[in-house]
Amino acid sequence: MTLSRARSGRQAVLFVLLTPLLMFLSVCLERADPRVPGKFAFLVLLGPTLLVALTGKRWQGLATAVISGLGCVIAGWVGSGMNLATLSTTAMSMPVILGAALLSVGTLLTLRCDEAERRIGDLDSAVARVVAAETVEHLVEAILDASATLIPDHAVELYVWEPREHGFVPTGARNGLRPMYAVPLFGGLIKDGAALAPTMQDWKYLDHELDRAHGTEHRLPLTSGDDEVFGFLRFEDTKSPSSEISHLLQILANFSGLAIKNVLLFERLREQ
Repeated sequence: MTLSRARSGRQAVLFVLLTPLLMFLSVCLERADPRVPGKFAFLVLLGPTLLVALTGKRWQGLATAVISGLGCVIAGWVGSGMNLATLSTTAMSMPVILGAALLSVGTLLTLRCDEAERRIGDLDSAVARVVAAETVEHLVEAILDASATLIPDHAVELYVWEPREHGFVPTGARNGLRPMYAVPLFGGLIKDGAALAPTMQDWKYLDHELDRAHGTEHRLPLTSGDDEVFGFLRFEDTKSPSSEISHLLQILANFSGLAIKNVLLFERLREQ
C-alpha cells in the first residue's frame, strides 16, 4: 500500500488559460471605478493564483504568479487611464503593491506545496520499503531511512518489541544518537510462553517512566492499529516536529508497527 500524490497539474490548466480572460475582465472593472487602481484586478486574479499554486505543477504555479502579478499592475494602470492628474502617486502605486502581493503569495504557496509534495513522495517510497521488508534487519533499515528522510536534522533511534526479552530492544540509530539500553516492560501478559505486545496504556506509563529517567525526549510509538505497540522511535530533539512532519511521521509509525507485527509473527512461525 502506497500514498498517492494529487498534484498532477491537469486541474490547473483551465485556470492558467482563464487568466488572460480574467485580466480583461479586471480592466473593465477598474475602468468602472478607478479611484483605487488594482483592487478589482487583485480580487479577480487572486483566485486562479491560489488554485494553480495548490493544484498545479511547480512551473504552472510560478508562471501564474508572475502573470497575475503583472496583470494586476497592467489592469490597474490601464483601467485608471494612467491619469496622474486626477490620481495621487499613492493611488497609482497601488497596482504595483497589489501585484507584488499576488506574485509573493503565488510563489510562496507554490514552493510550499512543492515541498509538501516532495515529502509525500519520500514517504510514499519509504512506506513501500517498510511494507516490502521480510526480515527484521531489512525492516529496521527501512524505518530508519524513512525517518532520516522525513527529518534529516534529527538524530533518531529505533526500538523494536522483543517478546523473548519482554521489552523494547535498540536495533539501530541514525545521525550519531547516543544509544540507550534496552527498555523492559514489567507486568505484561504472557501467552503460549511469549510476552504479548504492550498496549497504548502500557506505553503511556512506560513513556512517563522514561521521561523521569532520561529527561523529556520526543518518542513516537509504532502501533499496529489494534492498540498494540511494537516499537518506538526516539528522537534526540526534545521539541516535537512541526504539525506537517508529525502527520507524516504518524503515517510511517502506523505502517511500521503493522510491519513489525507481521515480521515477528512470520519469524515465530518459522521457529516452530
